[in-house]
Amino acid sequence: MIDRTAEITALNKKGEEFEVSIGISNARFNGKEYFIGFISDISQRKINERLKEFERKDKEALINSTQNLMWSVNQEYKLLAANHAFLKTTKKYSDTGMKIGDNVLGNQDLAPNDYIMLWKKLYKRALEGETFTYEITAPAINSQSETIIETNFNPIIIDGKVEGAACYSRDITEKRKIKNQLIDINKKLTTAQEIGKIGYWELDLITNELYWSDEVYTIWEVDKHKFKLSMQAFLDTVHRDDIEAFHEANNTSLKDYVPINFEHRINLPSGEVRWVHERGQIILDKNKQPLKFEGTVQDINAKKLAQIELEEQNNFIKSAIENLPIGIAVNRISDGQSTLMNKNFSNIYGWSRAEINQVETFFEKVYPNPEYRAKIKDQVLTDMASSDPERMNWEGVEITTKTGEKRIINAKNIPLFDQDLMISSVLDVTEKALAEQKLILSNERFQYVTKATFDVIWDWDLIKNEVFWGEGMKTVFGYKKFTTNVEEAIQKIHPDDVEEMMASLNSVINNKRLRNWTHEYRFLKADNTYAYIKNRGIVIRNMDREGIRMIGSIRDITTQKENEKQILESNTRLRNLAEHLQNAREEERIYIAREIHDELGQRLTGIKLDASWIKNKIKTIYPEGSDRIERLIEGVNGTINKVRKLATDLRPGVLDDLGLEAAIEWHLEQFKKQTNINITFQTDQLRNNYTKTIDTAVYRIFQEALTNITRHADASMIKVFLFEEHNVLNLHIEDNGKGISDARKENTSSLGLTGMRERAEILDGKFSINKQSKGGTIVKVSVPLK
Repeated sequence: MIDRTAEITALNKKGEEFEVSIGISNARFNGKEYFIGFISDISQRKINERLKEFERKDKEALINSTQNLMWSVNQEYKLLAANHAFLKTTKKYSDTGMKIGDNVLGNQDLAPNDYIMLWKKLYKRALEGETFTYEITAPAINSQSETIIETNFNPIIIDGKVEGAACYSRDITEKRKIKNQLIDINKKLTTAQEIGKIGYWELDLITNELYWSDEVYTIWEVDKHKFKLSMQAFLDTVHRDDIEAFHEANNTSLKDYVPINFEHRINLPSGEVRWVHERGQIILDKNKQPLKFEGTVQDINAKKLAQIELEEQNNFIKSAIENLPIGIAVNRISDGQSTLMNKNFSNIYGWSRAEINQVETFFEKVYPNPEYRAKIKDQVLTDMASSDPERMNWEGVEITTKTGEKRIINAKNIPLFDQDLMISSVLDVTEKALAEQKLILSNERFQYVTKATFDVIWDWDLIKNEVFWGEGMKTVFGYKKFTTNVEEAIQKIHPDDVEEMMASLNSVINNKRLRNWTHEYRFLKADNTYAYIKNRGIVIRNMDREGIRMIGSIRDITTQKENEKQILESNTRLRNLAEHLQNAREEERIYIAREIHDELGQRLTGIKLDASWIKNKIKTIYPEGSDRIERLIEGVNGTINKVRKLATDLRPGVLDDLGLEAAIEWHLEQFKKQTNINITFQTDQLRNNYTKTIDTAVYRIFQEALTNITRHADASMIKVFLFEEHNVLNLHIEDNGKGISDARKENTSSLGLTGMRERAEILDGKFSINKQSKGGTIVKVSVPLK
């Protein structure tokens, strides 16, 4: 049987070449053998085959042109295909390398066992149908350095069955190194941002989306995952006092494409305020249109607060210098030009700043007299040339103001040669100088006064605890020289008087509200006898009201004390006499009242009885005489009542029988009947009885007070209080009348008031009578109960 084919190139009728396939075969039909031939145009098939071959070679050339490794393995881990780069790489690790059909895991010389086992696991994953990428660190073998490769594993699936695995691997060692460097750089950048408190921001001007770096969130103290970042959210955090200026700076940058450089405050979630510094620039696209706005923000809160504090301190220093009570000026040494001058420097010298801002013009203006100016200038320059700070201090210098006024000043210069500056200060001591002159004159007068006066003048420095004594210490007490030590001076005070005197003195010195002090005590003279003295002083205090000095005088009152003693003894005798007279008078009143009551009363009663008998006898024999007898009896009855009232007025029996309270109450009832004045009587804490002397004195004062109210007060109400308190018997009598006048109150010729006062004083009591602010008069008597 013949079956042959051949492919040839033929020409068509146009003379164009085309490829054909010619075939011949034999066959029998009806016992005969036939030859069958066929021809077919295979031009398109050939074109397709050539294209396929071209594609195969092109792919092979493409695969072999890359430096990356490409290979495939079958289920037995045998190499199916590999590009030149793969085969070349295997030769680096062994002399023979690897060829198609070799077991990719079989050569233990290529790598350590654990490395090969890793590859086996990876191949197995791909041969089981998994597609994945894996980074592998290739060990250093045969002088080859360690490398990092990234390998893609893809299963080869034919008719639904995994026949092998295709692998693609590339060396990423340099990439990883660069990546690690970038990570390190980013870490350092992040650290730098954290240390410098600088964050990055970016605003997309197309979408208006805002980006913040982590440090910006940290500066704002907001959670990156919770804070909904937007341009409006950012603007809401800008301090309300800065928002307008921020918009203006932002708009200027967007309009003119100029960088933004702006400091402003933000509000933190905690409510605190923080200062930040924004820097940014506009990024343009290729058409020169704004694309985005990027920049940095830095936390400058500590710096800004320090700057503000420094500015405040500088302003305070400038203000302090400007408002110092002394004059301050700073001049350059080289040219004499003033760089600083406060208002008091100008005010003290009496010239404007512009008129004395140069050293030469300063001397001409301030010292108009040429001779005096030359003298002062020569002294100043000489002292400055000495570089001795002690010599650059001038006191008591006379200057002349623009108005011609003469003033006295103290001036001082402090040179700073390394800074070419001279600091000058001036103090107006005109008043002080005049005061010192007055003080000198005053001291002279003081010395003369201490010599001329009969008092002992003293001046006590409370700080140094030293006292100056005037000439009187010699002339009055006989001491030619007396100690300035206070403790030694105190020893001259009578021992019985020291404690009281020091308590009195210290109470005034230690009480910041007090100033004047007076005390009487005994003081030892040079002849060892004691003199009674009256010491008066005034405390001088500082701004804190602390005593720093005390000035006073001592007067010898021995003679005065002796006179007072004699007067006191005389007054005592007079009081005793008055008491005796009062008692005698009361005894006389008692006697007279008893005589009147007993003798005269009995006689009148006898007369009344006799008259009644006569009346009865003559009623029948002499009827017309009955009326006369009746009138006689009535007259006798009236006389008896008068006698009784007279006896009661002289000495009420109830006072002796029932005591003071009952006597006052009885008298008030009688008084009310006679005057119709409304009366209230209150008592409290009274004893059952008091001494006859107290009962009599208080009752007579009470009686006299009611008499005065009847005569002078024109009152409609009287209140009487009788009570005992703290072992003292008190009597208060109030009325609502017109009140006692000051003239009558001070009238020493008023026997009623004098008698009331004397009765109280005889009992060592107190008596007062005063006009009340609400109207009327109040009489107060207090008698100590022994």
